[in-house]
Amino acid sequence: MNNSSKLESVQGQRPALTKKLNDSNAAQRVTAEALEAANEEKRLLKEDSTSHLLEVARLREKVEVSKVEAEKLRKNLEDSDRRMEKAETEATKFLSEKKELEGKLENAKANFVVNFHHTEAYTNFSNYFSSVGQQEVMAVIYSEHPNLDITFIEAKFSPMDIEDEGEE
Repeated sequence: MNNSSKLESVQGQRPALTKKLNDSNAAQRVTAEALEAANEEKRLLKEDSTSHLLEVARLREKVEVSKVEAEKLRKNLEDSDRRMEKAETEATKFLSEKKELEGKLENAKANFVVNFHHTEAYTNFSNYFSSVGQQEVMAVIYSEHPNLDITFIEAKFSPMDIEDEGEE
């Protein structure tokens, strides 16, 4: 074949090849656009995953801080429980001691009442009431019998005599 027939053959194939080339270029453009879109989506997903990873890291840090705080709270609770048990034990002990002391107080009161007449307070107490009683009796006698001479009775039961008796 000569050159002109080769040229004619090539020129005859030219529209088909041009169409193939245009189709190929169009397919390449579509592929390039799809690749760009995929790369953009990949970049957005990467940013999103990075932000999620940062959020996960922050949450893990918060969890660790919360664990430390929870441990402190647990220890405080245990300390509070121990102090509460100690306080309850002391309260029980104090209540027991209070009951014991109240019992002793009641015994002491009873003994004081039983033995009151043997005390110094009783002597002074009885002298006081004797004196008060005598003064009241004398006042009644004076008011009921103003003309009656009762000086001998006053001399016999004067408060000075009663006080002297208490000192003996």
